Amino acid sequence: MAVGPETCALCGRPFGDRREKHHLIPRSQGGRKTVELHPICHRKVHATLTERELRDDFDTIPRLRGHPDIARFLV
Repeated sequence: MAVGPETCALCGRPFGDRREKHHLIPRSQGGRKTVELHPICHRKVHATLTERELRDDFDTIPRLRGHPDIARFLV
């Protein structure tokens, strides 16, 4: 999966008109680093995982991709 500045960090597909910044560790949990995602990819992450899960277990793109529900979404 080729990921670059013009592709979504999660799915690797090119961006259209919109993109959103996702904090790998939620801001409420002290996170600062962001990646750019499609809005639908961003919604899937937050619909699937709690802020605590994001902070403790899914704080990187490879870990997010490894979550079973997100992996199915990306296929």
